[in-house]
Amino acid sequence: NKLSSASKIAEEKIMVIGNTYGGAFENSGMKKSKNTKFTILFVSAYYQHKNFEIIPAVIKILKSRNIDCQFMFTLASEKFQQIFKEDDVKKYIINAGPANPSESYKLYQQSDAIIMPSLLETFSANYPEAMKMQKPILSSDLPFAKNICGDAALYFDPKNAVDIANKISELIENKKLQEELINEGQQVL
Repeated sequence: NKLSSASKIAEEKIMVIGNTYGGAFENSGMKKSKNTKFTILFVSAYYQHKNFEIIPAVIKILKSRNIDCQFMFTLASEKFQQIFKEDDVKKYIINAGPANPSESYKLYQQSDAIIMPSLLETFSANYPEAMKMQKPILSSDLPFAKNICGDAALYFDPKNAVDIANKISELIENKKLQEELINEGQQVL
């Protein structure tokens, strides 16, 4: 209504298109990760606002606390090499390379949780995809995320590596919290 009145475009010529997970997720199955380490998936191509650059600091903090986890990314090889230069950080990362949307559900099946440390978004299909695949969500504590996830995510300050590491530790160590986030995700979905 507001767009119509502000733009002088007839309401019947304006439509809202919902967004959710892709069709490949519909019958994909909710397989549990078989990794020995808790695996945190970050599905995204590289964009500066996605905030990949904070992850090496997060890994170093988790490593210093002996938190047994790893990250899985979907970055092009050259961008991955630019961001993750240190071998001691790379040991905690799987880079699956760019993900085909129709096959990305397989990455969710290999993970235990997803992370979205974005600084700016309007919508991300990662949230409903994680909910559909019954994975806990770790996300930036920003309005766009809360609008989509509500109580289905554990939120952190995306500019604070210590806060991100604290939330990851909390999630890994608290199975009940994992279940609560998954259940909330089912309600949101």
